[in-house]
Amino acid sequence: MGCFFVWRGNVFGKRIGLIPRFATIRWLCMSLLMVLLAGCAASASPTEPAPTTLAPASTTLILWHGWSSVGRQTLGRLVDRFNQQHPSGRIILQSIPLASFDTDLRAALASGGGPHMVLMPNSWVGALAERGALLPL
Repeated sequence: MGCFFVWRGNVFGKRIGLIPRFATIRWLCMSLLMVLLAGCAASASPTEPAPTTLAPASTTLILWHGWSSVGRQTLGRLVDRFNQQHPSGRIILQSIPLASFDTDLRAALASGGGPHMVLMPNSWVGALAERGALLPL
């Protein structure tokens, strides 16, 4: 590795001369490390304990999909695994024929109901967003 030098000039009337560049980089890194460590220091004031919250009630989400038999079986296994691993939440699958999916979804949304989640073709997202049928997560 070659040694590069940086001219430092005069400090308090004294000529410093040439300082190896890696020493300058090391000095900058150490300064940055000291600033970061000072920011991580614990504060002197005591912290208040977090308020106790009750465990959320069980949540049930309805998921509509129009997948075929193989996709439906795979999705069913994934949802079953999720339901077993998350006892406070439950997903219920509802298979809707893809031919009537859009019509059924429009009717459900018009009546104020409908699923919480939908697996649908990407090309339908724009139309649903324009109608205000999608909610941000």
